[in-house]
Amino acid sequence: MTTESSRGFYLLASVFAGAALGLVAYRFGVLPFAWTAKGSFLFPGLAAGLGVAARAVVKDRGPRPAVPVLVVGGLVGAAATFGLAFLAVPPLSHARLTVRELPGFSIGLPSGEPSEQKFFDYDVGKLMVKNVGGQGGVIAVSWEGGVPSREDLELAAKALGPAMGATGTPTITSLSGPRGTAVETVVLESDKSPMRLSFLPCGARRVMVATMAGSDTDAVHARVLPTFVCRPDPKRETITLGVVPLIAELPGWFATERDPGQVVLSDGAGMVLLKTMPSAPTGVEDMVVPMFNAIGWKLAVTGHVGDRSIVTGTIEGELVHGWVRSVKCATQAVIVVAIAVDTEGADKLAAQLGAARCARPGETGTSWPDPPADLAAPATP
Repeated sequence: MTTESSRGFYLLASVFAGAALGLVAYRFGVLPFAWTAKGSFLFPGLAAGLGVAARAVVKDRGPRPAVPVLVVGGLVGAAATFGLAFLAVPPLSHARLTVRELPGFSIGLPSGEPSEQKFFDYDVGKLMVKNVGGQGGVIAVSWEGGVPSREDLELAAKALGPAMGATGTPTITSLSGPRGTAVETVVLESDKSPMRLSFLPCGARRVMVATMAGSDTDAVHARVLPTFVCRPDPKRETITLGVVPLIAELPGWFATERDPGQVVLSDGAGMVLLKTMPSAPTGVEDMVVPMFNAIGWKLAVTGHVGDRSIVTGTIEGELVHGWVRSVKCATQAVIVVAIAVDTEGADKLAAQLGAARCARPGETGTSWPDPPADLAAPATP
C-alpha cells in the first residue's frame, strides 16, 4: 500500500473521529441532558459506530500524515455532523412549530405530549403540551370570555405558576405578538424554570399562553406569540356576562356587576365575588388578597378554616370580615370571595355557599337577578 493511500485512510479516520465528537458535543452541549424524544438513542449509537469505524480504517496502515492535517479532518467531521444534527434535531428555541387549529383561533406550537388537561369548547377551553420537543418543556393554552387586563394577567400567573412548578414575584414586560402588536407578558422566574405568560385578545374572548421551557423559555414564547391568528365565529361570539360554572343558592342576593367569567353579588350589605380561573393550585386563595389591596382595600389573611382563607380588614374605612375559597371543577376553577360587615355574616355565607358545586357538562351556572331599583349596591372591585 502506498504512503499516499495510507495517509488518506488516516484522514478519513480523523473525519470519522471528529464526526463522533461533534455528535457527542451536540447531544450533551446543546440538547438537554435528559432529552427523551424518539431517536435519542441514535446520538450515542452513531457516535460509537463512527469511533469504531475510525479505528477500523487505520488498523495496520502505514505512516500517518502530519497532526495538523488530522486536526483539520477532525474539525471538518465535527462541523459537518454538528450542522446536520442541528438541522435534524434543532434545540427547542429553533424547533419547528406546528399550527394547532382550536375553536375560533390557531396558534403554532412545538411538538410534544398532549396532557389529559384538555377541553375544547368555544367559550372556554384548555390545551397543555408536556415534554415539548422531547426536551422537558411545558406550554399551556387556555381561553375564556373577557378582555385582557394587567390585573388578571398577574393573578393568572400567581395561580398558574405553582401548578406548572414556577414560583416568585411576577413582573411585566412587552413582547411582539401577532402582526407586530405589543403583548404584555408576565415574567416569572424560578429555580426549576422561568415562566412567561401572555393574554391575547380574540373577539369576545381572551387566550392565555404560558410557557416553561428552561433556558429556551424566552425564545419559545417569543416565537409562539406571533403565530396566533384569531378567527372569531360571529354566531358564537355572544358570551353571557356574569355566568360562572358554579351552582349556588343565596336567597335575596342579586348581581351588581357582570363581566365575562365573573359576577359580583350583594344583598345590600355584604358582597360575594365569583370568578372563573384556569386552575386553582394550593394556596391560590391567599394570592387573591393582594388583587383587592391593589384597588385600595386593606385586607389581610388572618387564618385558615378548612378550605377557606379567613380575611379581615377595611374597605373605604369600614371594618369587614370574610373569607376566600376555591372550587375546583373539571376544566376550570371558581374563586369565591365573601365579604360581610361582621363575623356572623361571614359565617352565614360560609354555611350557605358550602354546598356550592360545579356545573355539570351541559349545565349553566346559576343566573342571578338584577338588583332592586331602589337599593344601592355596595362598592365592588
